Amino acid sequence: MRRLVNVAIVGYLALLASGLLMHGLNLPGRTSAVGYFVVWDMFCGWNGYETRMRYLGQTEDGRTYDLLPDELSEPTLHGSLGRPHYDFNGKHAATLAASAAARTQHDPLIRILVIEENFSKQQNLSPAAYEATHGRPR
Repeated sequence: MRRLVNVAIVGYLALLASGLLMHGLNLPGRTSAVGYFVVWDMFCGWNGYETRMRYLGQTEDGRTYDLLPDELSEPTLHGSLGRPHYDFNGKHAATLAASAAARTQHDPLIRILVIEENFSKQQNLSPAAYEATHGRPR
């Protein structure tokens, strides 16, 4: 029985070490269902900050236009947040901004600005939740 326990402990530690090694070296297989149980990653993907992307177009005379207002950011995937806000790395920012600029009416644009708004989720409460949490209206 003692050998069985020792084999189980050594096997578990070897499995953890291999999972950490795979995760640390960014090897394939670390994102499988089995890999999830090997590498302990509590709250993976959870972020303490809320991110919003804004796409603005600037004309020659200095006026700016919101290229992607909320009604153009449909469909919403999870809740009320539109699809363009999920592009955290900005890989599709140029495509989204050019597509939005082609669909809106404005003077010719000389510059497209992509602005990332980043703020703590703690401050991103609805008025009712803020009042319930802090005991005073926002």
